[in-house]
Amino acid sequence: MSLVIALLIAYFFIDWPWSLLVVLPAAGLEAFEIWLYLRWRKVKAISGSETLIGATGKTVGVCDPDGQASIRGQLWTIEADEHLERGATVEVVGMEGLRLKVRRVVR
Repeated sequence: MSLVIALLIAYFFIDWPWSLLVVLPAAGLEAFEIWLYLRWRKVKAISGSETLIGATGKTVGVCDPDGQASIRGQLWTIEADEHLERGATVEVVGMEGLRLKVRRVVR
């Protein structure tokens, strides 16, 4: 938008050699805005369910195979392939709806 405004000002109000002093910085600003936008589009999500993959937490009860765990300060329904005791450290490996699939973290 800044380039369009600069072109209109340069065409209607400013003489030839001085119009470059208006158009060139506006073109640079426009190129910078496009670069920022393209870079911003590649930023990964920092919210939502995708961010839970890889997160760790602790079970709040026995999980055989279903149970609950506290992950990032929130209580989630979990499903594990093995029996987990209360207080076991788990890592989120997948999601199915609002149910997290977890595995035991071996330390």
